[in-house]
Amino acid sequence: MKKIIFMVTIFIISGCDASRLNDIEETSRKYQECLVFKIMPYDCDERYKALELAELRARKNGIAEERIEASLSIGEKLVSGSTADSIYGKIYKSITQGPFFLTPQLENFKPYSNRCGETDRIGFDLIGNRPKDKFYTGFRVISYLTTGRTITFLLTKSRLLCRPDSYLEIEEGFPILTEEQVLELKSGKNLRDRAGSRYSNAVVEVYDSSEEAIARYHEIKNNRRE
Repeated sequence: MKKIIFMVTIFIISGCDASRLNDIEETSRKYQECLVFKIMPYDCDERYKALELAELRARKNGIAEERIEASLSIGEKLVSGSTADSIYGKIYKSITQGPFFLTPQLENFKPYSNRCGETDRIGFDLIGNRPKDKFYTGFRVISYLTTGRTITFLLTKSRLLCRPDSYLEIEEGFPILTEEQVLELKSGKNLRDRAGSRYSNAVVEVYDSSEEAIARYHEIKNNRRE
């Protein structure tokens, strides 16, 4: 009788362990999937908390650490795609890498976080009265050129209605910046403070349209050849 009870106990414990490990595998998969499609910095916070809870419950039940790690890895590998290729990853990289070296802000990601339906767009266009939260006003980097130790940034004013149709086509070298970031860029402080930076001075020019900025780009290039 004792042997039967012991075997039943083992079976129950094993089943409980399997359930806990399955929870970790599934929450790990959901968290990784969120990271691959992440847009806003906080998008995956809740899924990360769920994963932490699943791990803690498993440890509380005495499940070996290597089994927990294996379940985490399985869940992660069930998801295809790279977190670096997420919208969040691309925007973050474009702002923090050279030649900008800026600290990302929530406003950098907002243009890609929401999308209005065509009905909304048409309705707002007809009455000419769009809610303020439908807009994001910033400055898009069109290009930059270097002359000696000086780098010139050519920007255009950017007024976006929710998420653009081509939101997946993010050019990593040309982010949308806030006014605060533009002023920081103009100061050249990030360039001077950055060890090994090739540039020490920054010039920022802002235009009303990308056509004007591109024309200015060619003007500067042609002047440099003369």
